[in-house]
Formats: sequence, C-alpha cells, structure tokens
Amino acid sequence: MSKEEAAVESDNDLQDVDKANLSLFSFSDADLEQREITPVEIGSVVVQSGQVRVSDPLAYPDFPALKRRVPPGRYPARIYFALGRVAAASMRLMDGIPVSWELAGVEDDVDGQAQYAGLCPVDAGMAGFMDVDAFAQMKRRVAKLRAERSDKSVNYYNDVIATEVAVNDEEWTLHQPMSDSDLNVAIFHSGWGDGVYPVLWGLSAEGEAMVLFVDFTVMEDADGRKEPE
Repeated sequence: MSKEEAAVESDNDLQDVDKANLSLFSFSDADLEQREITPVEIGSVVVQSGQVRVSDPLAYPDFPALKRRVPPGRYPARIYFALGRVAAASMRLMDGIPVSWELAGVEDDVDGQAQYAGLCPVDAGMAGFMDVDAFAQMKRRVAKLRAERSDKSVNYYNDVIATEVAVNDEEWTLHQPMSDSDLNVAIFHSGWGDGVYPVLWGLSAEGEAMVLFVDFTVMEDADGRKEPE
C-alpha cells in the first residue's frame, strides 16, 4: 500500500467524507502548489487540560469537548486556502502521515448518536481549535466586558476579534482571551460559512492521534483548481 492509499484508508463511518481530501497530509509543498492549495501556519494552540473543543468559538457556548484526550502541549495549527476560501484546517500533534481516520466524537456522544458527533457546528461564520479552559476564558472576558459597560452589551467579534483578524486579511487569528494566560484559540473562517463540517482524527499505526482535521467541503479530490460539482 502506498503512503497516499494508507493516508485515506478509513472506516465505513467515513462514507460521507471526501476521503480524497485527507490526502492533503501526504502532499509536499510542491504538490499543494500544483493543486492551487495554499497552506498558512497560524501558530501553536496551547492545550492545558487535554480536552479540545472544535466548533464556532463565537457560538454554541455549551458545545462539548472531543471525547479523545490529547497530552498537554503546544500544537501547530494550519489552514488551507483554495478557491478563495479557507478550505480546511488542521492541528498537528505528531509528525508523519496518518494511516487511518476516525470521526471525532464528543464527550456526550451516546453510541455515536449525538447530534454533532464528528462535526464542527458554525453559526457565526468562524471555526476554531481550543482547549476547553481557553474557551472558559473567553466566557470570563465577556463577563468582564459586560461588567465594564452600562448597557451590558457585548459582541465578541466586533469588540475583540475583528481587530485581530483584520491584520490577517480578515481570515484568521490566534486569539489570547486573557493577557495573563498563555491559553489561546485558533480562529479562522469556515469555508462556506455557517453549517456543520466534518471533524476527524488522523491516527498512527498504533492508534495515536497525529492530526485533528476539519474539512470545510470547499474542495473535491484535494484539488483547488476546480469548483466542486
């Protein structure tokens, strides 16, 4: 089996996922350029608790963490541009090419039937990777802003995020909710905007998590040269 074939070998649960897009992790920079896919490194996400959340950070305040835990550390996040949009995003836990993939279940997923098991919900046009403690800090920042204002109104995007994404072509930011903490949130536009998008773990031969991946369904066949049919 070639590396490319191994990289897309998946369980039947992934039948609705464009498995060809998972081949992104077997491509060289030259391959990506040829396919008109532009990767952008946005910095490392700090994981403190081992619990990771993948969702719209400006919505779904009670969205659960992923069921699979990861070791605390700093993990590089990358977004992939194609067809004028953020087509996909990843957070790397380990170098190498995944040999299998699984949908990223959430903590309250019962027998695989949770509404958003294996999905990233978006309702404010943005998605993100974050430690659950970092998201808790965002909530505390909202509370702090409300306490400082007579009308108690807070729009986190307009009041906080907008100036940060403005320096990155309005596309992404590595947001630090509290200045006295290293915890941060990788925030990026979500392909077509609001909706639900597949979230997957890429696994090693030993079943260890190598990469966390969100596909915004912008591309087909991991090719940024043609619009999806």
